[in-house]
Amino acid sequence: MDKRLWLAMVLAILVLFVSDRLFGPKQGPVRTAITEMSDSTSVPASGTRSGSPDLSAVTTEPASGTFDSMAAAAPSEEMVNQLLTANEPEEITIAGAKYQATLSRRGGVVSSFILAEYTDAENQPANLIRDEEKGVLGLTIETPDGILDLAETEFHVETRKSGGMTRVEFSAEDANGVRVTKTYLFHPDSLAFRLQLKASGIPNGDGAARYGINWGEGMPLLEVKPAYDQAGMASVALIGKDFVKDGGASMRGMGCSGGGGKKDQWEFENHDGMIHWAGVRDKYFLGAIIPENALDARVRTERNSGRNIARTQLIVPVDLDGTVARNFMVYLGPLKHNELQALGVGLERAVDLGMKPIIPISRLVLWCMTTLYKVIPNYGIVILIVSVLAKILMYPLTKKSLNSMKKMQLVKPEMDEINKKYKDDPQKKQKAMMALYKEHSINPVGGCLPMVLQMPIFFALYSVLYNVIEMRKAPFVFWIKDLSLPDNVGNIMGVPINPLPVIMTATMIWQQKLTPTDPRQATMAMIMPIMFLFFFYNLPSGLVFYWTVNNVVSVIQQLWIKRGDKPVSSGKGAERRDYAVASKG
Repeated sequence: MDKRLWLAMVLAILVLFVSDRLFGPKQGPVRTAITEMSDSTSVPASGTRSGSPDLSAVTTEPASGTFDSMAAAAPSEEMVNQLLTANEPEEITIAGAKYQATLSRRGGVVSSFILAEYTDAENQPANLIRDEEKGVLGLTIETPDGILDLAETEFHVETRKSGGMTRVEFSAEDANGVRVTKTYLFHPDSLAFRLQLKASGIPNGDGAARYGINWGEGMPLLEVKPAYDQAGMASVALIGKDFVKDGGASMRGMGCSGGGGKKDQWEFENHDGMIHWAGVRDKYFLGAIIPENALDARVRTERNSGRNIARTQLIVPVDLDGTVARNFMVYLGPLKHNELQALGVGLERAVDLGMKPIIPISRLVLWCMTTLYKVIPNYGIVILIVSVLAKILMYPLTKKSLNSMKKMQLVKPEMDEINKKYKDDPQKKQKAMMALYKEHSINPVGGCLPMVLQMPIFFALYSVLYNVIEMRKAPFVFWIKDLSLPDNVGNIMGVPINPLPVIMTATMIWQQKLTPTDPRQATMAMIMPIMFLFFFYNLPSGLVFYWTVNNVVSVIQQLWIKRGDKPVSSGKGAERRDYAVASKG
């Protein structure tokens, strides 16, 4: 294979490895009004502020930089964290078609959210709540008098069912007249549920009071391959038109060392603006809270890569009269692009489909795969079909690339002569080369350009096969039991044995032997498959299978071109040689 073509492929792989660190996916504005799951008791939403965000009244930070320190901060005598209690069940369980949710009276939080259709690393039903003691959607209220943390509050609880919907209302009041009501509304067939928040009596004379809704310890560790948890664990938000992601390191999931940070090392970020939604994610699952209308507020993120923790807190100003009246939608579930897009609030931005320029292609690839899966319920076969279709689509470019390389081989003796003649005069050498290319109608980048044009499709396929939850625990055939994991069949002295990357490397060597190559590049041509073996060895088997199929189809196409095409002429009056002669250089 031409040296420049190999170089283009290697650079493309390297660009793909670091793309997540250089580019963040961005899209246009999204709809923020929630039209799902409304009921007659909805809370009137506070007016959405317009113009540039003004958070001058809510910029005071807690005494310390962690959520734990907020819980431990001692409130003043006027803000005693002792609310009225009632003799009621400690937990309330709501069972839907796709989930089983448990709510705790202590803190009024969601303490468990188990998905019916997904399992964890132990093949047990996946619970998206990491710390059941703390739960998620806990509430803190901060005023100049102190911090009121409702984590230990024993709420009064009322549960009602109507028309298939389950309504759970938590309410509490302290001795100073601060009243808080948290109402959850669950639909039996939806992973999205509603949170209505009311509060009154909050001291807010200077307008500095604010409340925070917390995502606890973030998402749990659910994956068989720990590096995937490291790669996906992040705080995420949509602020204005920008998708914000703090944390995550996709290179770790690609078999690179990357290592986690120290367990006592925390990183913090504050993001101010019009908040459309905020939450936490791992590689395949998402938890997000979505205001009914975009809020001029703050998202505070806190992460510790050594512990694989990513926390998120939505911090919102209290109304000047000391009240809160706000509707939210909450989503806890898989990062499925189509289902998230159907919610109409931009949550699909959390699905990693690659760099901004290739996202439309990635969406098309994902649509093709999910559509084919409805007919052929095996994603391995779907990958096979998509790979073949992509190669057929790119066949004209492949043919043009091979013909260009054959022409370059035909004029190689003349090129060598020019290099020898003008070795001390680069300008004359370049001019002579251009004249030679023109005489023989050769495009000097003809061998590389088609490959470069194919790269967006490769990037899109890579992003989809590496990131989407559809590949998670999807079996194929024989020893390939999970397309999202390496196809490991055992270990020898601690070294994993993955057959598919070895097969892929063999197909690359086969393809290389059929490709016109300068003999002086033979060493590089042999090294490149070994490099690809290293790159791909610990990648998901679905991605390695795609590349293997790509190589096999390329070999078939090259054999077809060699057998069926007429000999290539290098120009007027030039000797015509067949493909086999050209390949010998």
